[in-house]
Amino acid sequence: MKKRIKEEVGSITLFVLISFIFFLIVCIFIYLNINNKKISQTEEIKQIEKNYESTNEVLEEKYEKIVENQT
Repeated sequence: MKKRIKEEVGSITLFVLISFIFFLIVCIFIYLNINNKKISQTEEIKQIEKNYESTNEVLEEKYEKIVENQT
């Protein structure tokens, strides 16, 4: 009888341990996924800023050419 109780406690402990490991893996995956989204959003913002700056430079050059042609 005592042996059977020890076996049941051991299997419950193993189940709890496996569940905990699974929970940790899921949490790590979610954490990494959130960080990757933040990094990609930051890179996208930087790219938009670069495009905006280059567009502004091109527009300024065109404006200067137009003004020069009018005078």
